[in-house]
Amino acid sequence: MGPLSWGGLLLSFLLSSCAAWTEPIKLSSGEAGSYKALGQQISHSAQAVGDLQVQDAYNSPGSKTNLERLLRGETDFALVQLDLVRDAIRKQQRGQNQPSRGPQLQTVAVLANEYVHVITQANSRIRTVADLQGQQVALGAQGTGIRFTSSQLLTAANVSVIVDEATLADAFKKLKAGKIAALVYVGSLGTSGTVRAELNTGRTLRLVPIQRSLANYLTVQNSGSYQSVTIPAGAYRSLPPLPPTNLLTLSTATVLVTRADVDREKVSRMTWALMSTAQEYLPFFDPTLAAQGVEPLLREGLVYVHPGAQAVFDYGDPGATWLRYWQQNQDLQAGAVILVGTSAIGLFVQWLRRRQSRKLIAQTYDKISQLQNSLQHNPQEALVGVEDLRQAHLQQSLDGQVAAETYEQLERITRAFEGQCRTALEQQQQDCAQNALLLVDQWQSMLLADPNVALKQLEYFQQSYQAMFSQKRIDLQTYLRLRELILMSLMLLNPKLPARTTPATSEPSTVDWTR
Repeated sequence: MGPLSWGGLLLSFLLSSCAAWTEPIKLSSGEAGSYKALGQQISHSAQAVGDLQVQDAYNSPGSKTNLERLLRGETDFALVQLDLVRDAIRKQQRGQNQPSRGPQLQTVAVLANEYVHVITQANSRIRTVADLQGQQVALGAQGTGIRFTSSQLLTAANVSVIVDEATLADAFKKLKAGKIAALVYVGSLGTSGTVRAELNTGRTLRLVPIQRSLANYLTVQNSGSYQSVTIPAGAYRSLPPLPPTNLLTLSTATVLVTRADVDREKVSRMTWALMSTAQEYLPFFDPTLAAQGVEPLLREGLVYVHPGAQAVFDYGDPGATWLRYWQQNQDLQAGAVILVGTSAIGLFVQWLRRRQSRKLIAQTYDKISQLQNSLQHNPQEALVGVEDLRQAHLQQSLDGQVAAETYEQLERITRAFEGQCRTALEQQQQDCAQNALLLVDQWQSMLLADPNVALKQLEYFQQSYQAMFSQKRIDLQTYLRLRELILMSLMLLNPKLPARTTPATSEPSTVDWTR
């Protein structure tokens, strides 16, 4: 057999995965709204680019049902909200005996931004999420991601409501009839015909903002699941605009997910179909993000990416046309034989470097996942950990162990988590300062009732703040402010303090407040 024949066989084997996939691909999307529209677009993309036949179960009420079908093995892919995906992965990791194998649930691509809509009557007294306390509120039907996200929101706000499980269409009818106080909807802007129709007609409904403090709390507590965003003024109605001004709210993402045991080639073909038709998914994203291109959005914020999808993100897909072009071009075959003969070592070295890079990126994600466990109770420790990780990457880059593009990717990953750590640390410090103000107010009230007890309490405050500073739970500036506050209170109220004596000496005792 001649060299051209060997080269032809080699490249034909490498490109054989471009042949048509005959087995139908099963997808669970949704029976209405943006999930149904996304399911239809996925089917079109798969057919047009990958020659894939998609069987979509359109009878799903939403994310939770899709996720359950996927984990039971009834479907190959499913559309699920990112917050629900991350929650499911965390539960899988806690229940695994061998976490190193990774979770059964794995991600493929981000396909949409979903905004939290809290909708009430225009003349309602509800102005914030806190005003929902004790009210009857439609939180989405069972089996939907809306129910999961709305429950997360109300829990974070410490708000209890009477849950109404009406479907979206019925919930709007009840809201306009005054049978419920509000409803919660989570979805892409304008892609739900029901929501747009209800908000675009008449002036009977309005949107309730989510306070920035509540949004920030949720983004810190559920790292990577939510983002604080705004619904642009006039997004649902131009005259008069609805909302009338930019409205603060939360968003999560719609993610196409699969299982770890789904065929790698099947996942690669589906991912390539999505990447090749990325512009078709632009209506499902935040319009302000369009300038940066859609393709980067498809992979932004993903965790535990399926290897088949990661291969497409890293290297793309040659497509079936390359195989046909190879078979018809003798010059290309001859050049390929020379290239294979002279570049095998170089390709092998590149393969090793890429493998090492992927391994380092995976290790970085694992390390950040470990640091996230301490983010809530000790953000300073998490911040030190991620800074050490960045220094290690920098040293590896300077030593030539990491390629420049890999180092840039690692920097993006660690910088993003570092920002989360600093946000959490600032919030912790603010909470400490607020608590300190409350304690001092209580102490001042106590001073009038029992000065001796008040003095002991002030000593306890001093010791507590010293302990917090030594444990790095507050920074130096916050600690100095707290000390100054206590000293000012002591000096202002000093005439009210009785001489404190000990039983042995009957002489006033002193407290060193300048330590």
